Amino acid sequence: MKFFDRFKKGNSGIAILFADIAGSTKLYDKLGDTVAQQKIASCISMMTTFVNRHSGEVIKTIGDEIMCRFPTADNAVTAAKHIQDSAEKQIRFGRSQLRIKIGIHYGHAITRRNDLFGDAINVAARVVRIAKASQIIVTKALADKMSANLEIDMRQFDSVQVKGKEDEIVVYEILWEDNNEHVTVISKPSSSRANNAHQLVLITHAGTRHTIPPETPGFSMGRGPQNNCVINSDLASRTHALIKYQRGKFVLEDQSSNGTYVQDQDGQDIYLRREEIPLMTRGTISLGEPVATNENHLLRYQCS
Repeated sequence: MKFFDRFKKGNSGIAILFADIAGSTKLYDKLGDTVAQQKIASCISMMTTFVNRHSGEVIKTIGDEIMCRFPTADNAVTAAKHIQDSAEKQIRFGRSQLRIKIGIHYGHAITRRNDLFGDAINVAARVVRIAKASQIIVTKALADKMSANLEIDMRQFDSVQVKGKEDEIVVYEILWEDNNEHVTVISKPSSSRANNAHQLVLITHAGTRHTIPPETPGFSMGRGPQNNCVINSDLASRTHALIKYQRGKFVLEDQSSNGTYVQDQDGQDIYLRREEIPLMTRGTISLGEPVATNENHLLRYQCS
């Protein structure tokens, strides 16, 4: 076989689907290796059946995830719906504890030694990471190739930054359950900042006021003198947390050892550790200890 036969780019695009079994690590802890592996193998077998039934091909299995290709967007979406429906029915009747995350993209791929490579594969692999358990998330490139009868079960989900891409990409959720309301989304918003927060005001316990506009690259908080907001607390890390503006909203990202506590306007307490959360309307931030026990270092915020 000649080299260019093993390494070639198709003339037309394909739909690339990744399906990932959610929560498999916890399943091993709960059921043990043997039983968990049996359930995962059964789930992969079920997914493979629907892939084949709708003219798809499983290219490879990566642990508890499969990578597939389909000749059309409709084939991929229909297979994805049947996979989710089958998984849900098995859970409903007590035959399984597994839920599935699915991401689908459409584009060109390079075929080499029975594997697929290229930018489209990388995008599809990242889209499945956006999906939550029991969700089907697709890119606009895939959505543009879908038939009108399938579009009625689609709604715009988000605009996300994908590693390696300069611009955000629009992603959609495919609604596959019978009781979902049908929503058709026609166009992408003209700006991800439209109708969202224009600034965030942060006020320290001592009364110091910080105004953070959207163009701020990152507003840091912590014990170290290099921070935009210095908190002299033994429980705060040197660089404890960061406030940044993403997709039309301010987001708090914890980078600390002890975690960050957020209390929203309804009094709900949220604990973050190496996680992030959007800051909505107004609330209170505490670095390293709960809001209720922090007497001297609270931060109050308000988005406007």
